Amino acid sequence: MTGFSNYSVYPRLEEETKGFVTTSELRNLLRELCQKSPGTGIRFRLLGKMWNESFAHVRIVTDHGVVFEISSVQNQLASISDLTNVIQFELENSFEHYKPHFHYSVLPNDLIGSFL
Repeated sequence: MTGFSNYSVYPRLEEETKGFVTTSELRNLLRELCQKSPGTGIRFRLLGKMWNESFAHVRIVTDHGVVFEISSVQNQLASISDLTNVIQFELENSFEHYKPHFHYSVLPNDLIGSFL
């Protein structure tokens, strides 16, 4: 079968899930932002809600949630107590392999196992 050596019946998982991250990956990203790039803004869209209007800076990350400072209002803190409520996020600047102003969708950890 000449010419079919690169052909696959199944699409590569990494291409299918390019704009998706798990809740655990989001938590790890938030920790990395807090430690390595505290000036990089992030904004979220929560389940049943519209996008936050402004970008925020991550200040504290726990096992379940995050505390951040809202960029447009100095010294005003806000929090998300349960990261499973985050359905999308975007970064203000590029960070590691994440692109700026790209809407990443967040999948629950147990859902991503069904793709494998």
